[in-house]
Amino acid sequence: MTYSHIYDMTLANISKRRYQKAAWKKATAYSKHLRKMLADHKGVLKAMEDVSKLRWKERKITVYLVNAKYSPISFSSPLTLKMYKDPRKAFGVLVHELIHNILSQNWGSVSAAFHSKYAKENMNVRIHILVGAILVILNERLFKDSQLDLFKYDRWDYAPYKRALNIINRDGARNIVEGAVRK
Repeated sequence: MTYSHIYDMTLANISKRRYQKAAWKKATAYSKHLRKMLADHKGVLKAMEDVSKLRWKERKITVYLVNAKYSPISFSSPLTLKMYKDPRKAFGVLVHELIHNILSQNWGSVSAAFHSKYAKENMNVRIHILVGAILVILNERLFKDSQLDLFKYDRWDYAPYKRALNIINRDGARNIVEGAVRK
């Protein structure tokens, strides 16, 4: 995880906010805390491979930390993570964005059957059907007995995500993932 003051200054300018020069100190401490959370849950990246049946093609993914005041959302490419007040929220969002990364690295492996089954859904919903299905399985496998419920800390109240969750509940997370990846 890294902090880019240029990236943050640009986002501050776009959002018409004043850049805070002390942000790098906050980002350094925040990065250490998130790294510890990742170390505590070190199996999450391997579990993403196991659950999705996909493999990481990039061995290193840079995560840019940005001030939450400047960026309305976190996003997957380049992986940009807001420094949320609650680091558990940042961790949940980080896992979500990492799933986008493993999917984008392997998008050609997503089956035509998956695309045709959900062809009536817009692309945002369709992508989040698969992201959400993987999250459901990861959540059950890794965080079932912990206080870190990925859905509690990730933002799934957004309309396309709600639609994706309804489809996941209807079709089943495991069925979706198994039908999505070409064998």
